[in-house]
Amino acid sequence: MAESTEKKIRKFLQVGTLECMIFCVVLAVIVGILFITIGFWKTLLITALILLGLFIGGVPNKKEFLQGSVNKVAPQREAMNTKRRELEQKVRETVKRDTDSAAEVVEDAQDVADTAAENAEEAVEAAEETVEEAQETVEEAVEEVKAEAAEIADAAEEVTAEAQETVEKVEETAEELEKKAEDAVKDVQDENK
Repeated sequence: MAESTEKKIRKFLQVGTLECMIFCVVLAVIVGILFITIGFWKTLLITALILLGLFIGGVPNKKEFLQGSVNKVAPQREAMNTKRRELEQKVRETVKRDTDSAAEVVEDAQDVADTAAENAEEAVEAAEETVEEAQETVEEAVEEVKAEAAEIADAAEEVTAEAQETVEKVEETAEELEKKAEDAVKDVQDENK
């Protein structure tokens, strides 16, 4: 019994079937009557509250549903998160490599200090070389981090631009739908006159 009821409900919601067409016509008539009797904004409020009730009562995992919806509307967010994770990994690798290089430089400095006890002039020269190498390593690390930060900023600007375009498209669609709804209300009012 429950399966046949479920099949009937699916027929009502399957686009292209006679049942779906009848359901949509009845729904449109009800919405039209609500527009005429209580007004556009009140009808819109009632519809929003019905949808909120359906969401609260019908969606078991709301956070996952909202994340999925956001990813469908703005998939660039997931791409941005992926790029961010990749860049973070690159920064970690660079820092680890630089840390290893610094550890090697420290070991070299200790060897030079042991040699310096025997020969002070050689120790001074070796220390100067070690300092120069450390400065070059630090300068290279700073340049790499700056370059990666610039890449992150560029990626963020691209994602922001894409998100802005998506918002503009959604606003345009909303304006078109509102215009169509107002035209439909006017047509219904003209027919009633």
